[in-house]
Amino acid sequence: MGKETIAETDLSRAQFFSYLYKKGLEVGTNVVGKFIDSYKEFSGSSEWTKLTAANELTEVPKLFIRKTKGIVVVPFQAGKIKAFLANCPDDHFLMHFDAGRLILQCPICQKAFYLGNSGQEGEGISGLVELPVRVADGYLSVMLSA
Repeated sequence: MGKETIAETDLSRAQFFSYLYKKGLEVGTNVVGKFIDSYKEFSGSSEWTKLTAANELTEVPKLFIRKTKGIVVVPFQAGKIKAFLANCPDDHFLMHFDAGRLILQCPICQKAFYLGNSGQEGEGISGLVELPVRVADGYLSVMLSA
C-alpha cells in the first residue's frame, strides 16, 4: 500500500474536497478511537475478570492481583464464594495478606481485617468493598471497573 499522491493539475475542486473529507474522516476516526479507549480506562466501566479455575478454590481465602487491584476470595461453608477488594478503604494501598493468620493489613495505616471467621454463611468482612462474583465456564470471575 503506497502513499497517495495527487498532482495539482489533475485535481478538480470537487475531487479536492472529497479527498479532504475522506482524509479528515480517517484521521478523526483514529483520534476519536484513542479518546474512547482512554475514556473506557478511566470512566469506571466494569467488566468480568477471570481469577482462577473454579475447581482450584480451597477452603482458605486467597489473594489475586488483577488490573492493579488486589482481590481476596473468601469461600464460605455453604459453598458460597465472596470476593472483596484487598485495597485499604482509607489509603487505597494494596494490603498485605498474611495467609498463616488469615489477615489483610494495610502497610500505611496498619488497619487489619480478619478473614478467619469467614466460614459462617452470611458473615462478611466489614469495611471491605464486596465485588460481584460468578462462576461461568469453569472459572471464577469478579466484576472489576476498568
